[in-house]
Amino acid sequence: MAYVRLVGLTKKFGANIIAVDNLNLDIRDREFVTLVGPSGCGKSTTLRMIAGLERPTQGEIYFDERCVNDDEPRDRDIAMVFQSYALYPHMNVRENLEYGLKKRKVPKIERDEKVKKIARLLEIDNLLERKPKELSGGQRQRVALGRALIREPVVFLLDEPLSNLDAKLRVHMRAELIKLHHSIQTTMIYVTHDQLEAMTMSDRIVVVNEGKIQQVGTPKDVYDHPVNLFVAGFIGTPTMNFIECTLKEDKGLFKLDAGLFRLNLPEKLRKKIHQNIFPSDVILGIRPEDMQISESEANGSIPALVSVVELVGSEKIVFSSVGDQAIISRISPDRELEINKKVYLIINESKMHLFDKKSGDALF
Repeated sequence: MAYVRLVGLTKKFGANIIAVDNLNLDIRDREFVTLVGPSGCGKSTTLRMIAGLERPTQGEIYFDERCVNDDEPRDRDIAMVFQSYALYPHMNVRENLEYGLKKRKVPKIERDEKVKKIARLLEIDNLLERKPKELSGGQRQRVALGRALIREPVVFLLDEPLSNLDAKLRVHMRAELIKLHHSIQTTMIYVTHDQLEAMTMSDRIVVVNEGKIQQVGTPKDVYDHPVNLFVAGFIGTPTMNFIECTLKEDKGLFKLDAGLFRLNLPEKLRKKIHQNIFPSDVILGIRPEDMQISESEANGSIPALVSVVELVGSEKIVFSSVGDQAIISRISPDRELEINKKVYLIINESKMHLFDKKSGDALF
């Protein structure tokens, strides 16, 4: 097993393209860490540098205390699973699994034992004589995982391995990967653009944008306490609502003025404002589940018109209009709401997020 440390890791392509920009990250021994972000943010390039498939322009990569910058991929004791699975089509499952062991001249008896062990672990022991073209997508994914795991690497790298699977199979394979990590206890670094995968599978997630780390933390910490507008908007489905406001003081009370409505700040936020200097132009963030819809007006409620109602099985997603602003809420699937009906939105004050409009940084 190994911990991985990235120090000032930078990758440039040509003179002007910076794919990874001064990235610093410590990944603990046996931890499952996910790099998540939009396409082109630098997460796969980071993984390829850890694997040795790309050379850093600057910075160092350490496995434990050993700098591996100059080590070839085969000498880093890592295994990598790609989005495309990369199985040898002319070999059956058994031959695919043992190929790396053959290259390392592992004796046949030992190879056979390792193949049996991995095949049982991944429940593919009945597929050993089949060719990849005879397997389903999920079965090919298991074989690709098995071929990587059979080497017993110190670091296991996964580059969007579930993106080619259908939605139902992705859910199943997420659970299988979690079980697998608990079974083998290997350091795993996972890359995905799917924030749901990151939230459900990881010990910690690393949110990346434009080659820079935006936030590192447990899924709950990142969800509950996003450090900026990008993280707040990227993590969570449906996305967080953002409302531009002006922070005003009125007779010792602070209010958020959004033009069509005003909200009093809850006491815990008022105390923090008294202790610090804050900008007047702010953005209020509130997640869809932290807002109720009422048909009667209440103190601090926001008048709105229902524009769209989507039934998604276990809940309904409601799009309401507050002037030109669209606000998304979640409600029970059994509740009926008519389109163009006037309603009142009631925000859970304890779940408010405030961001500096200029910098995008969280104020609390």
